[in-house]
Formats: sequence, C-alpha cells, structure tokens
Amino acid sequence: MKLAINPNPYVRSPRSTFKIMMELLLGLLVVWLCSIIYYFTKGNAKEGLFAIINVLISVLSCSLVEILFFIPKWKQEANHDIKSLLKKELNSFGYITGIILALLMPVGVAWWQIIICSIVAIVVGKMLFGGFGHNIFNPAIVGRIFALICFNTSFSYGLKDFNGSESINAGATILTEWAGNGWDLHAFNTPKWDVVLGNYAGALGETFSIVLVIVGIILCIRKVIDYRICLSYLVMCSLSALIVGCRTYYPIKFMIYQICTGGILFGAVFCLTDPVTSPTTPLGKILFGSIAGFVTMLIRFRGSSAEGVAYSILTVNMLTPLIDNLLAGRTTDKFKTKAIVIGAISLVFLLISCSYTIGVKQSDPDVNLKPVSKEVVEYHEPSLENLEVYYE
Repeated sequence: MKLAINPNPYVRSPRSTFKIMMELLLGLLVVWLCSIIYYFTKGNAKEGLFAIINVLISVLSCSLVEILFFIPKWKQEANHDIKSLLKKELNSFGYITGIILALLMPVGVAWWQIIICSIVAIVVGKMLFGGFGHNIFNPAIVGRIFALICFNTSFSYGLKDFNGSESINAGATILTEWAGNGWDLHAFNTPKWDVVLGNYAGALGETFSIVLVIVGIILCIRKVIDYRICLSYLVMCSLSALIVGCRTYYPIKFMIYQICTGGILFGAVFCLTDPVTSPTTPLGKILFGSIAGFVTMLIRFRGSSAEGVAYSILTVNMLTPLIDNLLAGRTTDKFKTKAIVIGAISLVFLLISCSYTIGVKQSDPDVNLKPVSKEVVEYHEPSLENLEVYYE
C-alpha cells in the first residue's frame, strides 16, 4: 500500500471520495438535463435525441476503455468476479469523465469522433499515468483538445431534422463570430437574456450560465469543489474583460458577455476544480485559478482561437507540481509574503491585459440608448403646416 504523506493540518471528514464525486455527478446531470430540454424545445427532435445519445456514447466508451485496463490485474485477484470489476470502474469515475467530455462537445459531433476522443481522454490523459488519483492532466480536457486539433473544422453546432429542415443552431458559435468582428459590441446580435439563459448555439453544457452559477454555488457550499479556484479564475477573467471592455464604452456589458459565452463558467465549475490536477494549498489554489484566467483571456484576445479555456486548464495542470512545491509547508508559514507575491503576480497579469485592447474595435456609443430631449421631439414633430411650407 502506498501512503500519501502531506504536511499538516489534517482534517477528518465522514465524506468519502465516492460521495463527493456522486454530488459532482448530480450537478453534471442537471446541466445535461438542461441541454436536453433546450435542444428538444429550441432545436429539433434530432438534436434533442443526439443530446442524449452523445453523452451515453461518451460514458460507455470511457467506461469500457477503463475496464479493459483493469482486466489484466483483475484476473490475478483471488475473487475476480464481474461484481469486483464493476466496482473498480465505479470507483475510478471514468463515467464522470465521459459526461464532462460529452458536455464539452457540440451536438453535431459524429459518434465515431466521440469514441476516438473518449479513448484518447482515458488512455493518454488518465490510465498511462496510473489511473484515477495519479493523472496530472484533466482527462476530459485532454479529449477536448484532441477534438479541437483533429476535428474542429468538421464540428457542427446544429443538425438537420429528420425531415431535412435546417436547425436554428446551425453555423458558428456566437463567440467565434464576435471574435471575427473584432469584439465589436454592435456586431453581437444575441439578446442579453438569451446569453444568460443559454439560448444560443454552443457546446452541450457550456451555454447555460445561470444554471452553471447556481450549480457552482451549491457545490462550493457543499465543499465538493473549492471556491478559491472558481473565484480567482472568474475574477481574473472578469477584470481582464473589464479592462478590454473600456474601449467599447460598455465595459460591464462587454465583461458579462465574455464570461457568459464560451466555456469559462463550465470550466470554472467542473474542469479547473478537479482535486487530482489542482494544487493542495489554499494560496496555491488562488494562484492556480489566477494563472488559468490570465491564460484563458490571453488566448481569447491574442490567440488564433476565441476559446482558450481548454488550453488554459491544460497549461495550469502542468504547473500544479511547481505551485505545490513553491508553496509547500504549513499554511501559516510566511503567509503574508506568499500572499503579497501572488497579489503582485495577479497585478502583472492585469497590466498585461491592457495590451489586449489593441485590435479591439472601438464601438461608438449607442445613440438609441440615449433619451431624446423634449425640445428635439417637439422640433421634429410632423404637422400639416410644416408639410405645406416644405412643398411651397
């Protein structure tokens, strides 16, 4: 038996890893249910059906791949019955990886693409490192990045119905279109409530902003995920977007659209907070989230892809051992020094964010939002007398 020895303090808790992961699974099922309802009501019957099938294919693929890895060692056990094999899979949580991976994909992804990405996620991102608890990368993110590299151009965010009619979700995502227009707010045609409620094309689970916020708050209260990672990540993303948004005359509106579109909220709740691939110290979690937020907005505004969440998560996963080593020891050791250093690093990130404004279109103030004065209304009010004078 291999014992993991970490610095004190130690906390005794009646909650097991399995119970924590089951609560996380419940949160994922809520988001999945929202996607099913959306595609059946706002899309078409085919999209609603594929919203169900895609997740089931991903879960089944991830679970089967893990079981294949378990079989050689399972056969050497004294009681190698099917029940013990299924128990291994149940405690390895490959099905949770499958759900997260499927929710990161659009509804129009092909079934064989899901299977290939699931195999890569489990084999490369998890089992080659020794399985659950030993992987250094988030397996679902590994599968998602593989999909972005290999299949992104063939992704479809909508499907034709069974009768051949086009879907309202067909075409590029609103984030991609917005980035192509230089982040000009006047080119962002999606109503704000549609953005908040998730009434637009995107990955299965990333568009439902209100649902993700509510689920994230509940999971933080339940201590299923760590609020430090979520909060530091969202604060860094928000401040960076706010700085860039000052060029558009509507920084708050720009910031809200940036946070609610793409995978920022989904990544903050379900991907960054993976306890296996994130730091163990409180300050380390804050630094971890801040770096992830910086990299996300750096790629979004300066990279070739408008969506930088997956790449940022993979980047900070690699930095987790370094962060743990730098901030090792008791949490009270040199706390002020560590906090000042982390604050200074975050400030540098925000100063660098000022350079993101280069290339962002400067939107003119929307005159329609300005109230029209009484004098102007009276002056332009049409009358028969004015028309007679005009034609004479």
